Amino acid sequence: MTKQSFYNNGDQMINKWLNSDPQIKHLTLRAVKSLPHKLSEISEALENNSYKKAAFKVHNLKGLALNFNLKEVYIITDKLNKELKKENYDLEKIENLYQELDELIKTIPESYL
Repeated sequence: MTKQSFYNNGDQMINKWLNSDPQIKHLTLRAVKSLPHKLSEISEALENNSYKKAAFKVHNLKGLALNFNLKEVYIITDKLNKELKKENYDLEKIENLYQELDELIKTIPESYL
């Protein structure tokens, strides 16, 4: 899946997430609603150069994405998590992955957030 398919199909992406398991649709919606706040926590940690805290927050978001089949979020958070856990992490790569995650979340229609 390419970046462009993530960012041009926010409605399609959210519908896929919410319809993947109808029995937990309300829980998936709560998870989706939490994404902007979780992203904000990661941003704050990165801005404060608290990379261990950022890694913890990203790891938690990765788990949430995996549990609720938010595949697009999982793919990015998995890469970001791996980079943050490296002894010699690449700050530019971390910033690029964070921006990719931010752009992805911005494609989610406002009515779901």
